[in-house]
Amino acid sequence: MPFGLYEILINWSVPIGSAATVIGLAAIAFFLLRRRVSPDEAERLRRLNVGAHGRLLEGMVTDVHENTVYFTYSVRGVEYQAAQDLSRLLDRVPGEMHTLIGPITLKYITNNPANSVVLCEQWSGLRNAER
Repeated sequence: MPFGLYEILINWSVPIGSAATVIGLAAIAFFLLRRRVSPDEAERLRRLNVGAHGRLLEGMVTDVHENTVYFTYSVRGVEYQAAQDLSRLLDRVPGEMHTLIGPITLKYITNNPANSVVLCEQWSGLRNAER
């Protein structure tokens, strides 16, 4: 005697429900157990991305306070003021921090010009100025 639609649905409801439950639990486990990126790691990844994919531009370091450099630059007629904490990159800074004031080369992301760096792990736009 052939099965009707009702019998097919009844016979397959348990395996389909079980599979849906397993997929749902796997999704929940993925979101709960995934590796969360720390703020320091997120900043390192941002610097590396800008360093690898950014466009070069001339700018000016206007101030240095502790381990932070403040710089300005202009992209398509818009003036940007930015700062970068160099605490994690002090071994890559040429000379003393106070000698950094002056012209620099920086990299910025073309579709977000405010996203810029003067120094990253694999690139430096700082000039070795002796004063």
